[in-house]
Amino acid sequence: MNTSFTHAEEKTLGRIYIFVDGKEGGFIEYLIRADNSINAHETMVHERFRGKGLAGLLFDELIAYSKTKNYKIYPTCSFIVKSFERHQELSDLLAADYKND
Repeated sequence: MNTSFTHAEEKTLGRIYIFVDGKEGGFIEYLIRADNSINAHETMVHERFRGKGLAGLLFDELIAYSKTKNYKIYPTCSFIVKSFERHQELSDLLAADYKND
């Protein structure tokens, strides 16, 4: 399985796409907030690619991308929230106003 990523931002909307053997496998969508953090609000893996770990690869790419762009992350997508819970070592990447209740 050969994977690659593409990033797209237009105004305040961004997406990170994952491609598997040249076919779109899914994406993470986010909104750029006024404080230059991002609200990661949707993770989607297309049905035919589910069960292959693509959501985790997208999360890893989100982390790498946010570090490159100096974005903090305000997760509202349940998968991303759970991923941060599993990876407490990444809590410094959470937006200052994020509260996980």
